[in-house]
Amino acid sequence: MKDVYVRKSFTPNSRCLLFLAMLYIAILCACSAVGYKIVGYRVFILNSAAVLYPLTYIISDTIAEVYGYAIMKKIIWFGIITETIFASLVVLMVYMPGLNTPYQTKAITFTLGAVLRFVLSSIFADICSSFTNVWIISKMKVKMHGKRFWFRGMVALIASEFIIASISVIFAFAGRESIITVIEMSFSVYIFMLLFGCILIIPTTYVIRVIRNFEKIDVYEEKIRFNPFVFSSKD
Repeated sequence: MKDVYVRKSFTPNSRCLLFLAMLYIAILCACSAVGYKIVGYRVFILNSAAVLYPLTYIISDTIAEVYGYAIMKKIIWFGIITETIFASLVVLMVYMPGLNTPYQTKAITFTLGAVLRFVLSSIFADICSSFTNVWIISKMKVKMHGKRFWFRGMVALIASEFIIASISVIFAFAGRESIITVIEMSFSVYIFMLLFGCILIIPTTYVIRVIRNFEKIDVYEEKIRFNPFVFSSKD
């Protein structure tokens, strides 16, 4: 750790950041594609996106912890824009005239035709939960002098995953499933995502340590304003 350069802001010459950002966006798009597939295991009733979405928190935690809030803020916005474009293109292709049989067309439409609705219904929850997550990580990092990432990560997960589970599931599945199913799914999604995220916190701590030493950087944004709508680290 003695070779790590502590900085007030990040200069974009990273060797890992681009891959992490692409991985983050890839998982977002995957969540959109399988969002309406309902899976269950014993007490859990949840959609497939709930299995993948905790990975976005882990990646955003890693980026915010190593490279800073300002960088992760831009990635969150780019991710939302990219996810919306992805869903729009998928729906456009689904409803274009094709040579498939009626059965194939119906299956494709049923599977992918509602992707855009899932994305649009989740945008507000994505914005609130994603920025809550990285805000807690970054704010507490300064307060705790960069220590106890596992604790900061769990606090961030408790808050951000409650937002995504309580808002996105209701907006996405209202009218498609019964009220009881939606409520059960929302509760199951929150508990599952929280447990899964907490399990991932420990290996993430070591991944952050490796990336930080590899990049020779550790950003502390002490004076930054955490307004998600401001794109200047000086504001």
